[in-house]
Amino acid sequence: MKFIKFLLIIFITINSPIKADSKQNLINELKQGGKLIFIRHAYAPGGGDPDNFEINDCKTQRNLSDTGKEQANKIGYFFRSNNILIDKVILVSGAGVKKQH
Repeated sequence: MKFIKFLLIIFITINSPIKADSKQNLINELKQGGKLIFIRHAYAPGGGDPDNFEINDCKTQRNLSDTGKEQANKIGYFFRSNNILIDKVILVSGAGVKKQH
């Protein structure tokens, strides 16, 4: 057990600067442009479409939970705060999309 704790401490110690470095590399790459960024959606509890699903009625769809809304806001904040410009957004159709834009 002590060995596992020791490895965990080493992993945390070594991993932290690598994560920060990787994040900055990602930000730099995204700022250069010319990238395709695919984001499905933030957390929407459940799985698949409900039985009463109607594409134009948000009440019948799996909508973002409060956690999902917070995740979506954080994604937007990440792009804005790092001055990452978005040239084009391609969306699938649905009530949630219409509600967002």
